[in-house]
Amino acid sequence: MTISLSLLALVGEKRNVIEGLLGKIMPIMKPNQGLLEGPVQFNNPGNIETGQGYAGETGETYAERFSVFDSPQMGVRAVARDITTKIGRHKGDLYKIIKNYLSDESENDINAYFNFVKKEVGTDKVTKGDLPSIVKSIIKMENGIDSDLTKLYLSDDVFKEAIDLSKISLPSEFTLEDARKKLNE
Repeated sequence: MTISLSLLALVGEKRNVIEGLLGKIMPIMKPNQGLLEGPVQFNNPGNIETGQGYAGETGETYAERFSVFDSPQMGVRAVARDITTKIGRHKGDLYKIIKNYLSDESENDINAYFNFVKKEVGTDKVTKGDLPSIVKSIIKMENGIDSDLTKLYLSDDVFKEAIDLSKISLPSEFTLEDARKKLNE
């Protein structure tokens, strides 16, 4: 009986901590949004940092350094463009690509991240043909393997369009609507 009461007290404490954290998160959410919609408003499945000039960036930031994109498609496109550049720069060496992508070793376990991506992609020497698999694995790492956010970003209508859009160069001021028009030209 004592163990059960202690367990209930512990659960109650954890609930208070979670509610406290939610109190810190909720102010960045727009009114009438659920928990899923809050992070979705950023549309940045790869935590792309500001200052890179990707099409679809709104000029807003979150967590002081990450870009907000106008749509999930443009956020996924930014990850794909970034990885495409790194594939060329590092001659397909997946470890170097991931290390460069993460940039801050204090925030991420580079070896664990690399091992996950390598397992998902199936090789550590990649080409541009591996781009969709690499982007998918990064989205899973950044958002959770089975999270609702990952499901949104990897849904057929979002992911395929983003990969198609990543194949064309776009000015930084382009929105998703502009990019769609350019793609259909």
